Amino acid sequence: MTLGAGARNLTAYSDSQLVTNHIDDTYDVQEDRMKIHLHEISKLKIRLKSFQLHQIPCTENNKVDYLTRLANCNTRTITANEEVDVINKILVQGIKTKLEQALGQWIDAMPSVLWSYRTTPRS
Repeated sequence: MTLGAGARNLTAYSDSQLVTNHIDDTYDVQEDRMKIHLHEISKLKIRLKSFQLHQIPCTENNKVDYLTRLANCNTRTITANEEVDVINKILVQGIKTKLEQALGQWIDAMPSVLWSYRTTPRS
């Protein structure tokens, strides 16, 4: 898909430390299934100008998890509660990030954070 779209540089993100360490050759691969995936990735890396893989914490992956669930909705229906839980996690993470950026001045940042939360469209 990457090469078919004409991409020559690829930056990928994974919340799996195991996968990123397998791809970076930090860990030895034991499972045959993973060896097959790594072989395909190796073939792709050769054809690309550059390839970067970054491991991100699971807590920063809420949006991707939500999109993955939406993409997989053909296999099962996402319940309204699951969707609300994911959206709430994204909002809470955003609020935490904004307040952490404010450092000791969180009390001054709180009104704008709450305003952002109240005016964020939700479906």
